Amino acid sequence: MFKNKNINLAFDDLAYNDTIINGLHQNYQYNITMYNYGRRIICYIFLTPADIESILYPNSSYKDFRGLYKLKIDGEELLCRLEQISDYNPESGAATKCQFIKER
Repeated sequence: MFKNKNINLAFDDLAYNDTIINGLHQNYQYNITMYNYGRRIICYIFLTPADIESILYPNSSYKDFRGLYKLKIDGEELLCRLEQISDYNPESGAATKCQFIKER
């Protein structure tokens, strides 16, 4: 048994001797809330194969799915997280549908 009784590796909170020990959900609650209730922004962007490669494969510039993107919409700058890329076709040269979630 652990010497420190405040360790909880479960996702949910646990009650131990009239004490609530926070679970791991506290680390993910913000992300869960954002994905469930966050404002989604859909836009069409011209992406090159180099753009897709830098998004799919982590690199030193951290421009992958984990990164934050700054979008300027109607003069307002928004920090967003890339959620989805749809219908990318490098041969067509057409804009690609991208879905972002606005950060708070």
